[in-house]
Amino acid sequence: MAGSSAALARQLLTKRGITYATKHSETVDPRSTAYRNIHDMAKGIGAATSANSHVGYKRVPLDPRMLRALITLHDRYGYKLKISEFVGGVHGKNSRHYRGLSFDANFINGIHVGSGAPHKKVMKLCTTLGATEVRGPGDPNHNTHIHCAWK
Repeated sequence: MAGSSAALARQLLTKRGITYATKHSETVDPRSTAYRNIHDMAKGIGAATSANSHVGYKRVPLDPRMLRALITLHDRYGYKLKISEFVGGVHGKNSRHYRGLSFDANFINGIHVGSGAPHKKVMKLCTTLGATEVRGPGDPNHNTHIHCAWK
């Protein structure tokens, strides 16, 4: 799985409409930003969780189904996304983020989620693309981003 995830991460890095956060809101651990996560996965070394998270610092692969969904959202549906988190940051104790199964996006097509971004359309597409846990504005703790996770 890590090999295909690395190849998909390298492919994602070529997508001009997908960008990655370089900071967290809950931690200052620079090893675990979305930017570092995707670059480290592209190198095949896995994405780093944050030292102050529920699981501490460790490396996990990013799920290929999730990475393929991001590519599809961009290539097939034309969405430009800013990914705020993969495995870094601080989430619920049993969060799928810590296992490399989730992404959070806080901007869609340059518009902040919760301020007019077409988040409902992207959330529905995430479900169509296999996500089994999809949250966004209106869900607790998700008013400023969407969360799409696979099992």
